[in-house]
Amino acid sequence: MKSFHRRVSAFCALILFLALTLTGTFCWQSMSQQALNEARSTPNMATVELVKLESGTEIPLAGAGFLLYRVTDGANDEQVDGLFTTGTDGKIAVSLPAGNYYFIEHIPAPDHDFDLDAEGNAIRKYPFEVSEEEAENGETVTVGPVYNPRLTGGSLTISKTVENGDGSDLTQQQQEQEFTFTVTFSDEGAYPYYIIGQEDDIETLSSGGTLTLKHGQVAKFFDLPAGMYYAVTETPVDGYFIEASGSTGHITQAGVLAQFRNIYKSGSLEISKTVINEDGTEPAQKQAFTFTVTFSDSGTYDYSVLDQDGTTLETKSLASGKTLTLEHGQKALFSDLPAGVTYTVVEGAATNYRPMQTSYEGEIVENMTAHADFMNRYGEEPDEPGSLTITKQIQNPDGSEPTEEQKELEFTFAVDFSDESPHAYSILDENNRMVRTGTLASGGTLTLKHGQSAVFSNIPEGVTYTVSETDRQGCRAIPQSATGTIWGGATASLNFRNIPTEPTGELVLSKVVEGVAPDPEKAFEFTVEFFDELEHSFSILNLDNSVELTGSITGSGAISLKDGQRAYFPDLPAGLVYTITEKDYAAEGCCLSMVNGTGTVEGGVIIAATAVNSYPYTTILSEKTWELRGYTGVSLPSSIWVKLYQGDILIERLQVEPDKYGKWLYSFTVPRYDAEGNEIVYRVEEEPVANFKAVYEQGTYNILNQYIPPYEPDPGPDDPDPTPTPDPTPTPDPTPTPIPDPTPEPTPTPTPDPEPAPVPTPMPSDDPTPTPGDTPTPSPDIPKTSDDRRPALWLTLGGVSLLGLVCCVRYAQTHRYRGKRVRR
Repeated sequence: MKSFHRRVSAFCALILFLALTLTGTFCWQSMSQQALNEARSTPNMATVELVKLESGTEIPLAGAGFLLYRVTDGANDEQVDGLFTTGTDGKIAVSLPAGNYYFIEHIPAPDHDFDLDAEGNAIRKYPFEVSEEEAENGETVTVGPVYNPRLTGGSLTISKTVENGDGSDLTQQQQEQEFTFTVTFSDEGAYPYYIIGQEDDIETLSSGGTLTLKHGQVAKFFDLPAGMYYAVTETPVDGYFIEASGSTGHITQAGVLAQFRNIYKSGSLEISKTVINEDGTEPAQKQAFTFTVTFSDSGTYDYSVLDQDGTTLETKSLASGKTLTLEHGQKALFSDLPAGVTYTVVEGAATNYRPMQTSYEGEIVENMTAHADFMNRYGEEPDEPGSLTITKQIQNPDGSEPTEEQKELEFTFAVDFSDESPHAYSILDENNRMVRTGTLASGGTLTLKHGQSAVFSNIPEGVTYTVSETDRQGCRAIPQSATGTIWGGATASLNFRNIPTEPTGELVLSKVVEGVAPDPEKAFEFTVEFFDELEHSFSILNLDNSVELTGSITGSGAISLKDGQRAYFPDLPAGLVYTITEKDYAAEGCCLSMVNGTGTVEGGVIIAATAVNSYPYTTILSEKTWELRGYTGVSLPSSIWVKLYQGDILIERLQVEPDKYGKWLYSFTVPRYDAEGNEIVYRVEEEPVANFKAVYEQGTYNILNQYIPPYEPDPGPDDPDPTPTPDPTPTPDPTPTPIPDPTPEPTPTPTPDPEPAPVPTPMPSDDPTPTPGDTPTPSPDIPKTSDDRRPALWLTLGGVSLLGLVCCVRYAQTHRYRGKRVRR
């Protein structure tokens, strides 16, 4: 019996030893194989760098799009990732293992075209190889430089139109008025142009040169490089308020238009002559009096000579600085002078005629008439004192009575006397009632309200005076100053009218970015120039109207604006001319268009200037939603994969996860236009999600996933006495009925090119081509860890153990009856 137990124990020990030996062997194999797999699953990588330049230059080109393919043994080469785009340095960098590859140029850089070979065919395929040595050493493989020539054939059209502010027809003089434009190009080159209608007369203008246009004329520059920055500036002409769009920007192959519209606003000047004898009677003889008239714009203007009844005697022209003559009772009427022009009228001396007024100065006000009234006395001057009366009136342009607020405005006058003595004065209201009295030394000031008069009495005969209005309370003064001589026994009367106008206007410059800028926080630089010598303050405002910063500009200055910001210039003087230019950012692939980049400030008007930078890339924003259709207990995946296609070309593959709010949002930044300049239509496609059907929302890039429960077959009627199956075979899970994909949105026909038909990008788990950031699938000759051989191990051990047990039992049965009697 003891011998039997010893034999069984020895047999069990043998079985245990075999089990431990085999298990340890396979465990060692598993760990060593896992280490080998990990070592062999990370391939060596080389850095491939493609360099894109402008043809014939060293200028890097941003925004060129390339597709990357790996050469395989199959019928179709493998596309690697999606669309690669050159940065501002003109480069693309990607890590690749050893192999043969090629880039396909999908979209050239903005404002450029594909390079051409000797036969004039587009060069779009750029093959290269990464050797085993380069990959092992992590070297850099350079492709290129490859080139894009700049597109030509762009044009710049400059148009000029003139309108009268009152809607009247233009005069012949206005139609012949020439306006000067300065044109600059960023490359400082010289380009041909012609006046439309005079195509045979082609001229060349160098950057910074000038050309002139009349009303209705159009100048067209042609054969300009696309993407080149330009600026057109008009030289201001008095009376012509400027409105402009497209004054600065970038040349496009389709052509750009710079429109300049001038609105002419005018007023009138009337010069009158009155002569009286010493005794107050009218003179019997005729006498011509000479007047010198000067205009600030040095222009030449027509005038009419009228008699006492207002009948036109003759019409003449007068150049600034020249003279005209008038007799007693006549008037010279300049009926069409540019608003804003200043004038000076000075009467010449005449023997035996003493003038009461010798000169007037003023400014032409829109739709108003300025009066310069001259009175002369003939004969000896009596030796007695005279008087001077200064009257203030407010005249509203619409003819309405001054408001109570206007009546309280105080206007300041400076008064100079040639005798430099102090003179007493009285202030009277419009009903000649005394308001106050005072004494004024030569050069002193006094103030008057509407309807009031300042009366200086007992001024010695022959004393000259000058009266100038200094503080006009935001009104235009007619005149601004007058000079004359005191007559003995007479009163010199000066009537100063003030025309209330909006004294200031506002300018708002807004920055707008369309498409996707390389740097969303980029600040764009501007130069703002004002055609005066005053200091003008500004504020930089954010989208929420909060103030970013403040500053001021005198003459010309620089400001910077980000997308959505505004520069606000308040309280700009009416009539002020300004220009706005933006720095050239064409190297970043953007195209500038400007609205109201130059103009004239109008009182009470807010000028909205807008600088729009358009980039060739756009952002597609979309959302993934789930519809469980009333089912509960459904688990959503942790992430999904969405692909973006242009036709059949994969542009990008994106992994989408829910955000902290549970929303499945995703976006793609992609080119807006193809190589022919057509806007690209994209489509999205979701990689299948188990038990969900993808529904694509028409007109958007949104995806709805509808839950489809797993299919469960009907087990049929219950069998009251089913026959048991000795070894039931598990029924595999049924495959859900495939749901066809919805029809994708229409896409444009892909551009014919040598691109191979891409193979849809495989999932990371079954992608045979390693890509940056992915772990390649191990080769089939390397056993997997975790481990497929363990079931065989345990089957072997179980079989050996069962065999030993059977042998033991059999042995025991054999020896149980040995030596015992059998009862028969």
